Amino acid sequence: MALCLAVLFLSSAWQLVPLSRGLLGFLSPATAQWYQQLLPEQAEQLPAGFSGNTMSSPVKWRISLYPEATRGQVLLWFACFLLFGLVRNNLPPVGGWRRLSAVILGNATLLALVGWVPAWPWLHRWTFWEHLTADGSSGLWAHPDQLPLYLNLGVGLAAGWLLSRWTHWTGKASDVPSLSPGRKFLLDGRVWVAGLILLLLLGRVAFSLSRGGFLALTGASLVWLVIEGCRQGRLLRSGLVFLFLAGVLVLVGGWGWQRLGGEGFLSGNDPSFQLNPLSQWSRSREWVREFPWWGTGLGTAPMLAPVSSTTAVAGGDDHRYLRNSYLEVLVEGGLVRLALCLATLGLVFYLGIKALRHQKGTPLGGWVLGGLFGFTTLVIHSWVDAGFHIPAVALPAIVLCAYLCSLGTQTRREEGNEAPAPQARPGVAFSLRLGGLAAPAATSLALVVGLVLVSQGWKEYRVRRFLEAASRLDLAVDLPTREGQLEYLEAASRLAPGNASLHLKLAQVHGTLFRTQSEDLQRNNRLTQATQAVSGWAGTGAAAEGFQVPWSGAPLWLVLSTAREKLVQEKEEQGRRNHLLPALRHGVQARNVGPLLAGSHLWLAEHTDWFVRAEAPAAYRHRAKEAAPDDPAIWYQCGDLEEAAGQRDLAWQSWRHCLELSHDYLPDILDQSRKSLEPADILQRILPEQPQVLLEAASYLFPHSDQVAERRPFLEKALALVGHPPGPPRPEDLHLKAQIYQSWGQEAEALAAYREALAQKPGQAEWRFDLAEYYSQQERWEEAQGELQHLLEQQPGHRRARHLLEEVTRELAAKS
Repeated sequence: MALCLAVLFLSSAWQLVPLSRGLLGFLSPATAQWYQQLLPEQAEQLPAGFSGNTMSSPVKWRISLYPEATRGQVLLWFACFLLFGLVRNNLPPVGGWRRLSAVILGNATLLALVGWVPAWPWLHRWTFWEHLTADGSSGLWAHPDQLPLYLNLGVGLAAGWLLSRWTHWTGKASDVPSLSPGRKFLLDGRVWVAGLILLLLLGRVAFSLSRGGFLALTGASLVWLVIEGCRQGRLLRSGLVFLFLAGVLVLVGGWGWQRLGGEGFLSGNDPSFQLNPLSQWSRSREWVREFPWWGTGLGTAPMLAPVSSTTAVAGGDDHRYLRNSYLEVLVEGGLVRLALCLATLGLVFYLGIKALRHQKGTPLGGWVLGGLFGFTTLVIHSWVDAGFHIPAVALPAIVLCAYLCSLGTQTRREEGNEAPAPQARPGVAFSLRLGGLAAPAATSLALVVGLVLVSQGWKEYRVRRFLEAASRLDLAVDLPTREGQLEYLEAASRLAPGNASLHLKLAQVHGTLFRTQSEDLQRNNRLTQATQAVSGWAGTGAAAEGFQVPWSGAPLWLVLSTAREKLVQEKEEQGRRNHLLPALRHGVQARNVGPLLAGSHLWLAEHTDWFVRAEAPAAYRHRAKEAAPDDPAIWYQCGDLEEAAGQRDLAWQSWRHCLELSHDYLPDILDQSRKSLEPADILQRILPEQPQVLLEAASYLFPHSDQVAERRPFLEKALALVGHPPGPPRPEDLHLKAQIYQSWGQEAEALAAYREALAQKPGQAEWRFDLAEYYSQQERWEEAQGELQHLLEQQPGHRRARHLLEEVTRELAAKS
């Protein structure tokens, strides 16, 4: 086990080794090709005044496409390896197991209790619930699927506690012969505590609406029912019990919890947490195909925005992770790392089952079975959600695995007695003495390693604090405040010189300050020039006779103008030295340390005129698109730059692809394109063949009720794209058809589509609200009131429905 972890660590460090171009091309041809595509053949040349005048420092080619992120992950894996070794070799498993269980069960119980706060609104003001979570479905955790990752560990340990108490009473000689073991089990207070904790955790996992948590629980139950059935020869009975429980859970999950918020957790309420690993694989298989053996480098998932989910963190950064942990390992580490990870998991299972066999019939065996169950839920849950990047999940999981491996290598023992130290066989024991220096050397090495880890953690903490301080000044407009923001960013950059995003932020702030100061300087210069010219000529003319032009005043004006121009040049040179050159240096550095960061290529494309020598802007825009083929923000900004450069055909293509990826930029694109295109051209050249986009574009371009004729071409195309599927129509398509008919003014067709969609998905609260709102627009108050009352029965906290119901009630009262 330790060997597997050591090889995992070494394989991670291998991604940071600088390689020659030929060797990298042999080991990972796609990586070498990406370096060639994303880096220019010649370094950019900076304006005069910067030492070196060119960015001639060569980029070191490594397997990782983002070495800074990989370096951080390597240190994390090193810390995990040390933690595993410390627990595995130095802590007694029996007492440590109980202490770990107490910590996990205590934390899980508190988290589960906090998760029930929405059920009691009077607690909200005491718990600041409005500031903790938007919907209350995940308690203090950022995403609904992250909370069950931890709670399922507690479920396994609580079940193990119950099994431990059962084994304790059934295997113990009875002090009171009249009491059976089962009755003594029921009279045990710890049994009731463990049972209540288990029920609380199971209920919290169920009501968290997490399909990953549901899948992990049912999958782990199936695995261990099959294992126990095979061991005890009761596989058929165990399978029937599992099928019965799974059927109950499916029925309850799909029907019984609709009142909690829509369709229940099996159908899903949040599209960002869709349980579809095959869809993720289809979007990331290109990366796997290009980097099959060594991957793109640990920590490069934030750069792979198209196939990742985003977790917001303090300081304004976004950390993205693939929803499938195994897919993330495959993309970032290749087949080599995936094989090592699977081998490590297999060893944990092997040693855990071996420990279970050793402890069979002892109370500790119940704890081991519960720990294995919790570990199994983590393994299964990782198929649909990446949770090991969360320290609250990773740390107890590592300690749990260490205890399982420790117990798996020991012989059978009774509860409360630690296994005796293994006796070394003659001729086998090995001792490294080095003249008495081995122990001091090992101690020194341990201290150095500890100091390195602590220093790295402290450095990352300081970087995060600097970034948080700088992010609070983002909206500042005055120059002194922006200069203070630069100080924070520069301090963070000195601590993390390989952070590409930080270099890009510095380039953006420096560039903004240089542009602002240059514009202010030019404006003040023109104003001063005009003022001096008027005052100089007028003052001299007053001393001359009549109104003749006093040419004798010209030399004074020229002297003042010359002095002013010299002062302006000095200030311009100062601005170039303080902001222009640092902006260019940080922009190029961001691209060099993180070639996958599309924003750096885009920034260089926008500021090529600041360099003495650089490639054409189109080359940088092409690299930005290559680095982020599915990032709508990058494609939108590329379209902006192409529009400003007069390349309208390219701009329209970029905007069209942007809309194919996301609808967020539709209003901005329509506002810009309508300046040079007619609506028919917008429909033909820019809008993709997506009915939802066409409907939103029609409503945005022609929002008034009397513009149905203008909307008609958009709506006809949208309706044709929805089409007539061969099978029964999907409820989503029916709802979209209803919206199209509503915008078209066809009331009967719209109402029929709404009703049919809700008949297939009656728990869709927003669809029912749309129908009620349409009824109110048609002044059909009774039907609107009925739909709103039905909606509020499903979601009593729906504010818009409650407000609309009040309006409808007033209209009905006025009508009566």
